Amino acid sequence: MKKTMIGMSILLGALSLSAQTAAAPAASADPVIIKAGSTEIRQSEFEAAVGSLPDEYQAFASGPGKRQFAEDYLRLKLLAAEATKSGLDKDAKVRSQLELLKANTLANAQIEKMQSSIQISDAEVRAAYEKSKERLEKVRASHILVAFEGSPAAPAEGALSDAAAKAKAEEIHARI
Repeated sequence: MKKTMIGMSILLGALSLSAQTAAAPAASADPVIIKAGSTEIRQSEFEAAVGSLPDEYQAFASGPGKRQFAEDYLRLKLLAAEATKSGLDKDAKVRSQLELLKANTLANAQIEKMQSSIQISDAEVRAAYEKSKERLEKVRASHILVAFEGSPAAPAEGALSDAAAKAKAEEIHARI
């Protein structure tokens, strides 16, 4: 149930973003990728929805989970259309949630706009460092790694077992 709610929340965010995208290209250049009744999802809308997902979900939704995401997105659109048809879009609680989603989307767009307009030169970074370097603390750190069997750093042959690696690490620690 919680997984479904998280998925629906992600899809709601994707739906709100895709509704804000520019008009879709001509039908021939923008094929329908999934359809149920009169509800259809075109490739550009699907790509916008995938693009609105957090980075860690985008690879899945555009790769091995593409079909699942398309079906979930279509299901979301069907449910939203049914909710609108039944008048839920006029419910005070729903309208309040929609306004919150709108405010959140606008705020995020403003943050992205502000971040993209900030340009900091190397000279400015150097000046900020010079100005505050007296308050900064210098730390020297070093470490010794002991590769164990199964570790990407371990040699193919002669790798240490977990117990042998632990014993070697303890021996090195005792010498230090």
